Amino acid sequence: MESQGDSATSLQKTRSQSVSHPSDQSVDSEEKSAPSEPAKTPEPVVVETPYVAPPINFIVISLGAKSVPANIRCRKANFIDFMKKLCNFKSDEFEMCDLQGRLVGLLELTDNQFVDGLFKAGQMYVPCELYKRVGGILIEVRPCIPNWQVHHPELAALLDNSIPGTQKGTAQSSKHTLDSKTKEVKDKFK
Repeated sequence: MESQGDSATSLQKTRSQSVSHPSDQSVDSEEKSAPSEPAKTPEPVVVETPYVAPPINFIVISLGAKSVPANIRCRKANFIDFMKKLCNFKSDEFEMCDLQGRLVGLLELTDNQFVDGLFKAGQMYVPCELYKRVGGILIEVRPCIPNWQVHHPELAALLDNSIPGTQKGTAQSSKHTLDSKTKEVKDKFK
């Protein structure tokens, strides 16, 4: 019997050696992880959207020696009221032209339409008076600023070429062609 007892004891010993206790595993894992660095949590990745600049809704109006910014994100009636107060106009019959002598076609719009489609934002424009004959034919377009010949001397020749039948422009300024909006404005006044 003793031999059976010895064999039972030996079985228990081998069994206890092969089975590990949970407390033994935690000690073993602490010993293994101590020399290595602790696990790092990944840093969150921040993805920034690209910067989109707000639209520019302003033009620069040349009034001779000074320049005034004007908001073009408005209706025609508001823009005309602003220009009348700014330039002391008595009439609504005026036009705006860029520095290449092209009329923008302000008179083609109704009072409730927005004027931002007529202008190129950030560019300089000059207010112009329209002189017509009795029949409504456009005979002259002149800038409405004092001493405009001093501030924009090239504009006189360009505006002279924008009216059909005038020969005041020079050969150099005749290279400038009119865009369709200028032609439509002239046809409207015929």
